[in-house]
Amino acid sequence: MITLEQFIESIEEEFDELEPGQIDANQAYDSYLDWNSMNTLLLMALVRAEMNKSVNVEELRSCKSFKELYDLISKKD
Repeated sequence: MITLEQFIESIEEEFDELEPGQIDANQAYDSYLDWNSMNTLLLMALVRAEMNKSVNVEELRSCKSFKELYDLISKKD
């Protein structure tokens, strides 16, 4: 399992509009990205690739920050 810091680095690498070190894991998603359907799909694919777990749209919407999302995914079997 990757660490929260590695998860954040992967997100910053995946999305062109983000600079390395820009994300505060506790800030709201919408502070960084426009959460349109494309970005949602990219994040879901990143979770699958980096953490070998899946997350659905409802789970993404239930989380307000990247840390909440990481914690949710970390608890999955």
